[in-house]
Amino acid sequence: GNGRAGLNIVAGWNKPEYEALGLTLPDDHETRYGYAQEWFDIVEKLWTSEEYFDWKGKYFNLKHVAGDPKPVDGRPPILN
Repeated sequence: GNGRAGLNIVAGWNKPEYEALGLTLPDDHETRYGYAQEWFDIVEKLWTSEEYFDWKGKYFNLKHVAGDPKPVDGRPPILN
């Protein structure tokens, strides 16, 4: 309640968890963390953008996306 939230970001290493989401587990640490960073960059834009946007990155290609509801008090604490 009261708009409280937190986010724990884990890049992952467990192949069955990736497969359950239809993803392929990258073989190297750098790729997994690059994927996680790009995912979080998109989340931050979803939290801050008032308009729909497109995203063309190394790992994600999104068209006309927006996110609601936005965090109540700005960006919540991020744990890694």
